[in-house]
Amino acid sequence: MTHFIHIFLFEEGVCLTTEVNYLVIISIIILIALLVPFESHFNKYVKYSIVIVSLLPLSIIASIRSIGTDTTSYQRIFINQDIINFSQYSFLELFSSRYEPGFLLIISILKSLSLDYRAMFFVFFLIPIFLIIYVVNKAEIKNILLIYTLFLLAYLLKGPMDIIRHFFAAALYLSALLAIAQRKKLRTLLNVGLASIFHYSSLVIFAILPFFKIKWTTKRYLFFLIVAFLSGTLLKGALSNGIPIFTDSEFAFIEKAQLYVSSEFSSENIIKDTLLNFMMIMPVVLNILIALFGLKLLMNVKDNFISILLKAQIMGTLISVFLMSTGSLIAGYRMDFLLSIGNFLLMYYIISYSKQRNQIYVFLLFIYYLIAYNIVLIIY
Repeated sequence: MTHFIHIFLFEEGVCLTTEVNYLVIISIIILIALLVPFESHFNKYVKYSIVIVSLLPLSIIASIRSIGTDTTSYQRIFINQDIINFSQYSFLELFSSRYEPGFLLIISILKSLSLDYRAMFFVFFLIPIFLIIYVVNKAEIKNILLIYTLFLLAYLLKGPMDIIRHFFAAALYLSALLAIAQRKKLRTLLNVGLASIFHYSSLVIFAILPFFKIKWTTKRYLFFLIVAFLSGTLLKGALSNGIPIFTDSEFAFIEKAQLYVSSEFSSENIIKDTLLNFMMIMPVVLNILIALFGLKLLMNVKDNFISILLKAQIMGTLISVFLMSTGSLIAGYRMDFLLSIGNFLLMYYIISYSKQRNQIYVFLLFIYYLIAYNIVLIIY
């Protein structure tokens, strides 16, 4: 296996067609899903072994992939980026760069080792996924294969196979949520800080942390959801001439935030535009449903981690709905991806705490919805 990994990471010209990419990915997800009904027959170590073994072919696919809307952009960034000597730059200079310091650091290390962009994809695939596995292990979840299936369906194609910096930051944010639940303030700040140096959008986490103290009910959530939508719609009308962009900011992340809010995707292909809108809106709709299910089934569960995940989900959907209702689909989608990273865990808990006669229906609702979402991603 190490010989094959060496070939994929070091030998030039190794590439797989898009069809093969999807075939391998879909096959692995199906195989994992087929093992879920028999999970009770496996001990914890066998379950984690299955997960680790499945990650080997997935990490290779991630390294040499020909799929993902941002894959070509990341290849170009890696090729054009010079090795940076960080000791020669001040803090302000690092954050004035077009790309985040953590991202540039990994590129510099890999280039200094004479590795190419496939090694970058390999690193940005495995490290965040192992962070997520760490969180799952610390949460003492028994149905590991079920939650792994939910994770693969929710995030594999759009996360580590595509927007790798954003996914890396989201994995660190999930680790921060675990630290919050464990009341480890220093670890929380460390994880959020690290997330910020891999994707500037993570800075919003510092702003929402104080709101985790709010006690939510279904009525309160629906009220604020409506307020977020109406506020965004009114703001969109007020800014009908466009959102002003200021390009003289000293910090690159401020410019990026402005660009996310103001930029739009459009093409002359109506079908492609429709699929893109579905791709961005479907996760937000799912996360609203998860928040509503969670408020009904999980609010009285005596588990601090579940409570923190649910509050993070609520804040994520409120911010996403507000941004999307202003017309900033990209910003809303990115905030939803980051702040709702724990949705696969909440889906698992919702299934687990549903009445026994309803569990299969809730499970199928989530599975069919995620399958539909992945079909949209593949077609797009």
